Amino acid sequence: MLAKDIIETIETRIKESQFLKSLRRAEEPVCPKLRPLKGNEIERLLQQGNHTTGEWSNILVSENFTPRRIWQNTFFGHVEIGVQDTEFEVNGIRRKAGIYGSAIYDAKIEDNVFIKSVDGLNRYRICTGAAVVDCGSVQVNPSCTFFNGSMLDEIGVETGGRNVAVFAEMDLEIAALIMKSRSDKSLLADYDKIIQKYASLASSDWGVIEKGARVINTNKVVNVYVGEYGVIDNAVLVENVTLLSSKEDSAKVIDGAYVKDAIVQWGASVESMGVVTNSVLIEHSHVQTHGKVHQSIVGANSGVAKGEVTASLLGPFVGFHHQSLLISAFWPEGKGNIAYGANVGSNHTSRAPDQEIIPGEGMFFGLGASIKFPANYSRAPYSIIATNVITLPQRVEYPFSLINLPSANLPGVSPAFNELFPGWVLSDNVFFVMRNASKYRKRNKAKRVAIKYDIFRSEIIEIMIEARNRLCEVSESKEYYTEKDISGTGKNYMTETSRKKGLDTYTWFLKYYALSVYISKLLGDSRDESDIKTADKILSLELNSVSDKEKIEMFINMDKSVADSVLKCKQKDDRRGSRIIDDYSEAHGAAEKDSFIMDLFSAVDERAQKLKVLFK
Repeated sequence: MLAKDIIETIETRIKESQFLKSLRRAEEPVCPKLRPLKGNEIERLLQQGNHTTGEWSNILVSENFTPRRIWQNTFFGHVEIGVQDTEFEVNGIRRKAGIYGSAIYDAKIEDNVFIKSVDGLNRYRICTGAAVVDCGSVQVNPSCTFFNGSMLDEIGVETGGRNVAVFAEMDLEIAALIMKSRSDKSLLADYDKIIQKYASLASSDWGVIEKGARVINTNKVVNVYVGEYGVIDNAVLVENVTLLSSKEDSAKVIDGAYVKDAIVQWGASVESMGVVTNSVLIEHSHVQTHGKVHQSIVGANSGVAKGEVTASLLGPFVGFHHQSLLISAFWPEGKGNIAYGANVGSNHTSRAPDQEIIPGEGMFFGLGASIKFPANYSRAPYSIIATNVITLPQRVEYPFSLINLPSANLPGVSPAFNELFPGWVLSDNVFFVMRNASKYRKRNKAKRVAIKYDIFRSEIIEIMIEARNRLCEVSESKEYYTEKDISGTGKNYMTETSRKKGLDTYTWFLKYYALSVYISKLLGDSRDESDIKTADKILSLELNSVSDKEKIEMFINMDKSVADSVLKCKQKDDRRGSRIIDDYSEAHGAAEKDSFIMDLFSAVDERAQKLKVLFK
């Protein structure tokens, strides 16, 4: 998205926002014709244990209202009630619609809801099919905005500087662009203005619990909008929250969750004692198992469990399933993983927590790694920081690389430097890359977010070309190199053996990428225009004199070689496991039967057959 498109995009979302429309509707009567209670209806209500602290005339009902399912309630202020005459399921139990054993303050209650044992329901519109059961305070304060328009002051940098205001339907692309456009004062001013407009439209004296929603067994629900079929069940606290939801993509705050000052989008969830404060969960992200998220935006399909994310923007498919730490990270591309004990948050220099990190797409931070700030790995996508590595503040620009503990102490090189293996992931662990590409497609649940699945695409290939060129331009061969010799190496050293291997690996995969685009065109498969342009550039430089027939034969062989390499990676794990654990093969599936590997070989064979038929 371009900066000039942001304001127009948000304007469109304001016009189409079901959330904003619902807040406006909340102020309307529950039905077109409301009437006062009749004398016999008041008598029946009193017989059924109902009371009012004011006048019965403050209660208005729909034309066909009957009091038979209104029992043992106390009514305060102005209350509107629709017809309660059906049954529906609440947590697996059939319930008769009605209002039972609750304290109802100013409220608008539509036809056929289930309200039971609520200590205080105040200034809410309860929509048809919704249930509010066994709760304490469920209330809205005047002029509530449900966290819309609020500013994430610490995101990206804990001391501020990349702050961004939030709104219900915001996406990662908008947030990332605002966070990295700090010099574009005009854009920032226009953005703040449009978000203020959104916040004013979101300001309401009424909350809404939408159709089919469930608010159950939660003591405190304050200033919360609950979208259609959204679920709040057995939460510790839910306060100042917009919960966007739909029947197909139900958002959930359940099982001991604590959520305060947040936006939780469609299909996202906070559960099993997860804590979310001052944050946005983009659709189908989740926080669970004591995971903590503060002053952050978590991208689609990303998950935080057990660990802590603070002051960060995470892109899609970031795996965070163990006790780990991520602070002040700007990671819009996502698709990475934080292993147990990794500390990606060494931003305290004993002075101020004012440093940050930009991880590359698909980065893997290994067990117990400690990453010192500031750090920039944006041009090292799909690289791995190995177990127990401590990195110095640095900028690394070699994609698909491994940063590991030094294999030797070298003269003139700081013992704090690590060893860099450019292209190692492609040469020695291509299983990691190919499986991720398949995994993203299969596991994506988000419907409103555009996700780039292809790992080998023009923007990453261009980074690889630049890295290959730097390795190639070495004027004097040496035993090892540092940043002084080859730029982009960071606070690491690279051996001559690694340089040559990296150079060969990058070159091989550049050809493979270019040929794959070429073959896609031959087979009539669609490819992005930027891929076609980049591939043509590589073909003209690397394979200009190769005939079309030779290109096809070369691709078939390279395609098979990649599949073989993937299989060998997994077989290596099998052999090692069997040497160490006696019954390893009984508990672990063989590489040859791995579903991903089998699918990969099938796809390779299918492409080869098509090419042989078309160009025999």
